[in-house]
Amino acid sequence: TLLSKGQTALATLRELHQNPLRLFGVDEATGLTKIRTKAGFGGASKHISDIAEHPARYQLSAPQKAYVEQVHRVEDWVLDGLKEAGVDVKLLKFDEFSHWVHREVIGKSVDDALVKIRSKGGGRIGSKATFEKTRFYETAAEGVKAGVLYESSLERVVELYIQSAAKRISDQRIAGMVAHLGAKPLERAARIAPQTLAEAKQTALTLAGARRLVKVISRVARGEKLTEQTLRAQERRFPELGRRLREVMGQKRGKPGISTEQIWNSMDVSDRAVWARQAKLNKTDTWAKLTKGEQDAILLVRNEIAPTVIETKTALKQLAKEANQIIESSRAPFFKAKLARQVLLERARTPTLGTEATIFHPAFQGKIYPKNVVGEIQRYWDDVGFSPLNKLATLSGE
Repeated sequence: TLLSKGQTALATLRELHQNPLRLFGVDEATGLTKIRTKAGFGGASKHISDIAEHPARYQLSAPQKAYVEQVHRVEDWVLDGLKEAGVDVKLLKFDEFSHWVHREVIGKSVDDALVKIRSKGGGRIGSKATFEKTRFYETAAEGVKAGVLYESSLERVVELYIQSAAKRISDQRIAGMVAHLGAKPLERAARIAPQTLAEAKQTALTLAGARRLVKVISRVARGEKLTEQTLRAQERRFPELGRRLREVMGQKRGKPGISTEQIWNSMDVSDRAVWARQAKLNKTDTWAKLTKGEQDAILLVRNEIAPTVIETKTALKQLAKEANQIIESSRAPFFKAKLARQVLLERARTPTLGTEATIFHPAFQGKIYPKNVVGEIQRYWDDVGFSPLNKLATLSGE
């Protein structure tokens, strides 16, 4: 098991040094050391937890460096075990010269008084282990300033990490064994009133789809080209409106032209460039300065494109109007269905009095189980009839 193998891993640390507090010169009360930083890291934290995470920033002796590297190897091994068991571990992303290291909170300052948190045995059942939580303080030094007291012995930190991980994996396995006996609130709701869930889903899709369609139409009005994937998506949600949108997109835009600001603004940038080249116009040109041939060319293109552009804009306005009508007509059904879904889920989350119960533990995913199953699991946790779990019951301090 992870717990028994963990003792072997701890032995490798003890072989390197029996007392990591002495090895790193750690003040047990604060976790601070007198280890010097390397050039360029003058303001780096002197807390042992931060040093263990970012060893490349500090002037470590060979024994100190070897000890930190072994801590990294052991914690990587524990982490692999947690991941294999399906436990979600919250890790920070570091550069290639740093390494995530578990932190163990053993005390907090409350109204200027230090309140110590038990660091061995008897953690609250159902609470998340510290490695499952998102860190509040980026560095341990920041936590210390805020009144948090961390375990200062790296060996003890690793030991508690192993114990907590073993307990969490044990819980995960128990949850897996009884998973088929429980049901999540959403699964229960689907059995109680499937139509309520279906209506809530459909009304939400309709409202969201109509809002997306309005945005897509606006993109077309600005001259953007839609991808085939986007067009198909609109046709799936709203077959008739999607078909008409495709027809508008497929209309022959004609050769680009410029006669009024309205037509010019409705055209694609590429269309404008082509027309500008064809008509050979610039801001100083006037109609009188153009040759008869140039005037005829402009009139020809203008007469060809203007009706198409105006027709396209009219069609897009009508599509947008109808899409907005769908939005307005969908609001009331959506909110009604949403409320009905909330009421249903609240009912589904409530165990039947006397026959069902919920296990509030991350491994059990909020499922509701028959009461006798919950009782058996609680007896496991209470070490009734299954003594090995007593050794796995240690949860790290919160």
